[in-house]
Amino acid sequence: MKNISKLGLISFFVSLSTSSIAANYTISVSSSLEHTDNVRKDDRNKRNDTHSTIGVDVSYLEESARIKTSNTFRLYRTDYFRNTFSDETELVGDSRIDFSILPERLDWFVSYQRSRTLSQNTDADTPDNRVTRKVFQTGPSYILRLSGQDTLNTSLLYADNSFDDSDSVGSDSKTANLSWNHLYSDKLTGNLNTTYTDVGSDESGSDYERSSLSYGFNGIMQNGTYSIEYGRNKIKREQLSSVTGNFYQANINYSGSRYKFGFVADRELTDTSIGLSLNDLFGVDFLSNDTSFEINEVVERTRYEAYYNQRVMDDRLSTTFRIFNDKEDFDGRLNDTDNRGASFDVTYELPGNWSNQTSTSYEVETPKDSSLRKSYYRSLRTEMKYQFSEKLNINTWLTFSRRDWEGGGADEYQEWVVGASVGYAF
Repeated sequence: MKNISKLGLISFFVSLSTSSIAANYTISVSSSLEHTDNVRKDDRNKRNDTHSTIGVDVSYLEESARIKTSNTFRLYRTDYFRNTFSDETELVGDSRIDFSILPERLDWFVSYQRSRTLSQNTDADTPDNRVTRKVFQTGPSYILRLSGQDTLNTSLLYADNSFDDSDSVGSDSKTANLSWNHLYSDKLTGNLNTTYTDVGSDESGSDYERSSLSYGFNGIMQNGTYSIEYGRNKIKREQLSSVTGNFYQANINYSGSRYKFGFVADRELTDTSIGLSLNDLFGVDFLSNDTSFEINEVVERTRYEAYYNQRVMDDRLSTTFRIFNDKEDFDGRLNDTDNRGASFDVTYELPGNWSNQTSTSYEVETPKDSSLRKSYYRSLRTEMKYQFSEKLNINTWLTFSRRDWEGGGADEYQEWVVGASVGYAF
């Protein structure tokens, strides 16, 4: 299915959903100017440049008895004054529509995501290292009630992952899931799950079949939720030998009167075109940074992340501390990495419509291959925002970033960035 037909399908469902319910649109425009003293992020070939960006953000949210839709897209144009990189026009965002065909029994969803992401996570974040990723998904789910405590859930999913870069290999997949759910109490549910996925790669000889079997729990506690799932998964490849590994997921979210924290853990066999980004285990409070799309390979990907948010002074001061650990284990390759990091963010609402947000982060990436060196990345960013009115605001920022390699290296760099923007919401 071509991308234009996917967008057309989304547009058809959007028009179908909006024909019987009132529109709820938000439209905003913005313009920014940013200057950097090291646009290439390369100390060997240092060059300053200034770029301008003009963008339009459109969102549509609506919910009725049978249809729920969420659409958020941004169209922007970036121009480099000294032509260090090519000017670019991009559309990014996501769209999802859920249809309740038979309430509490049969549902169908359609979604489309378009994003800019790093192609190679060990290289600097420059336009030459970014790729546009497009993900289309659709499928039904059905709930069969066996008794007051037991249900049988089935779902089918078609997903297509594609890139606008010929070096990044896409794929399409067809997934069938069967889950038996037992209600132990009004706060605890157990589930036995089995999943089968057939993946067709855009690269010849790289197709594979993935199967998994797991058991898990979903629970509700006072002011929070949790889920735990454990099992085994196996990938049977078209040409190379099969790969088997452990599969587990865990998620905890808890909120107090002035704080909240969360923890997520995920390990599964997947491939580099899909990663973990199709996994709905990661909610809005967690990071989403799948990369390494330039390597076409089956990979065991593991992620741990925890965050803590504290609000004080009548919620005018908010602090968030986050730690994470990402691991990639490629079968038969030495591209494995172990990426660990932490970040700290502070947001303060000042009197007179001013607000400040300051964040700092530190990451260490350790290759499995002992002949390769560790890399260290740190950054500091501070922003000042002034809200003229409910619709008009200005924003200024200053960013410092630095990457070092163990023992030094040609890819080290240091960069200062200063910028400003103005935004207006209609």
